[in-house]
Amino acid sequence: MLAKEHRISKDYHFRRLKNQGTTVRTKFFLMNYLKNEFGVSRFGFIVTTKTGNAVERNRATRVMREAIRLHLAEIKEGYDFAFVLNRSTIKAKTPVVEEVLLQSLKEHGLLISSNDL
Repeated sequence: MLAKEHRISKDYHFRRLKNQGTTVRTKFFLMNYLKNEFGVSRFGFIVTTKTGNAVERNRATRVMREAIRLHLAEIKEGYDFAFVLNRSTIKAKTPVVEEVLLQSLKEHGLLISSNDL
């Protein structure tokens, strides 16, 4: 589970990400991100009822949350992320989602590189 300091729960934070943030589309999710003023990266998840029933929506969220938790130390600090999950995330295995997540973060310069250390 992500620590409370790493979670986004307020609606106005999600709206700010949608309106002002950068959007990235992948096979499993739509990722909005934006620099924040907190100095710690925070993550929020959106899964609509169109995606499936409650069990399926919760599974998709768990898979994505676990992929982020495993690589939290590699993600640059000071960003807010909102992930809008789609149906394909429900059937996906965690390692596959991890790979897509890391690739999209790397493409947009959101992973800590060896030069940053």
